[in-house]
Amino acid sequence: MEPVLPDGSTVGVDTANIVVQDGKMYAIDHDGQLRVKLLYRLPGSGLRLRSYNTEEHPDERYDGDYVQQHIRIIGKVFWYSVML
Repeated sequence: MEPVLPDGSTVGVDTANIVVQDGKMYAIDHDGQLRVKLLYRLPGSGLRLRSYNTEEHPDERYDGDYVQQHIRIIGKVFWYSVML
């Protein structure tokens, strides 16, 4: 999520807030990998994952069946801290 969240940043996650609001930042468990992405809902319960650095990390699109089996929304990011 660079340049907004450089590697090693600390984030606060509201684990009670797992309902996706388009364009908001969420922590997710993607097959065991902890990721922080902007999420967008797609038809059929799918998700689009977006990074701030779209040139290096293009959007990822997943259909509802894949999301149900491989992606767990941990919660909405409400705070982050960056060490310079």
